[in-house]
Amino acid sequence: MARSGHISSYGEELQRRSAWLASPRTLEECLGFALENSYALRLSALQRRLSELDVDASLSSFLPVVSLEGSWTGWRHQQTMKGSPTSDRDYFKGALGVQMPLVAPSTWLLYANRRLSRQAGALTEHLARQGIVSQVTTLYYQALLCQVRIAALESQVAATRSQYERISGMYAEGQVLGWERTDAETQWRSREISLEQAHRDLSLAKGQLLQVMGLSPADEGKFQLVYPEAPREEGTESLESLVLSALTRRPELSQMDRQTVEAENQVRMALVDFLPTVGGFLNGTWTSDDIADRATNLYGGLSAAMDLFSGFSKVTGYRSAKVARQAARLQREEKFLTVILEVMSAHRDVKDAASQRRLAELAYQAKQARYEEYRQRCEEGVEPVYRMLDARAEMDDAYLVFLQTAFVKDIALTNLEMATGTLAPDAARWTLEDQESPMKENLNELLLKEE
Repeated sequence: MARSGHISSYGEELQRRSAWLASPRTLEECLGFALENSYALRLSALQRRLSELDVDASLSSFLPVVSLEGSWTGWRHQQTMKGSPTSDRDYFKGALGVQMPLVAPSTWLLYANRRLSRQAGALTEHLARQGIVSQVTTLYYQALLCQVRIAALESQVAATRSQYERISGMYAEGQVLGWERTDAETQWRSREISLEQAHRDLSLAKGQLLQVMGLSPADEGKFQLVYPEAPREEGTESLESLVLSALTRRPELSQMDRQTVEAENQVRMALVDFLPTVGGFLNGTWTSDDIADRATNLYGGLSAAMDLFSGFSKVTGYRSAKVARQAARLQREEKFLTVILEVMSAHRDVKDAASQRRLAELAYQAKQARYEEYRQRCEEGVEPVYRMLDARAEMDDAYLVFLQTAFVKDIALTNLEMATGTLAPDAARWTLEDQESPMKENLNELLLKEE
């Protein structure tokens, strides 16, 4: 029953959202909708909120602890000692206590680490938004490619069917052989099957895109895409400048910086565990017992605690923290090299996509001219029919490859922006200052030099 109730309520919510699909949507509109409704981004925002609450919780360690106690005591028989009463038969007691840590270095380090975790949460959320932009862009272009392939295949199906009907007429007159007629039918049926597969691919690409955007994949039939007005142009930056931009702007590297500082603070926390913890307290008491000489009283003092021996656990913890610090530094250095490689790979993909686009266009033009030549020569009776059919199949395949390269370059450019860290999905949450130095903070002040 609970499952059916959730299906019903959530189904109504998805149906309400599907009203957004009533009109064709551009890539920019899909990106805006995804950034507001993606479940992955909602979870990322909740994680960031949890990190902010952790900071608030660690801040409370600096505040005094105030306690209030009250009690009522009633005796069946009044307490006496050698015939003299020692307390009233019933009385009230109350106490107000205030305790505050005075010297607790680990508290400061814990608070500093929580602040770093909060900043890392903001970077993680921005990184998730970048990922959504990249994912939506890729899926959008894949769906557009499927639509273009469908249009091309529909034209090819009509052409190969007409060609088959013409060759069938020639076969009836004895002008071609039976296997040539079968070859023409095979081409026609092959294009029909490819068209059916393209429709299924389009349905799947739309469903994946809708799922990322927080919509029901079952509404893919309502989803209409808009072709971009012009292809994106690649920039003129050199590979060196792109690598430098990535090392400056990539959120992951900024996260690694903060993780390194956290590891440093963990070493300090393990070190200060050897020091005593000093605190102060102040208590006020009140009683209604008439036997007491003073109904109200006030007392306070200092307290200190220090472990003299804890089975070498603190020594081991200190050593472990130093190893973890070294691991954090190595992870940052490894990530540094990984970012350089990612930029080089993305830059290569952009160049390759542009080259493949030009090459595919030349190949299609050559196959188109070859087919036209064979078609004319076949009509003149100079060339056999099977050569014309082969030329037609090669031309159709070259055209599909040419269409496939149409959007590959745009996807490669998006991946390059992702690799360099310049992909800014939301100016309201990611300012120009953040782009130049992600979530910048003077880490040198947090990372004290070791003695």
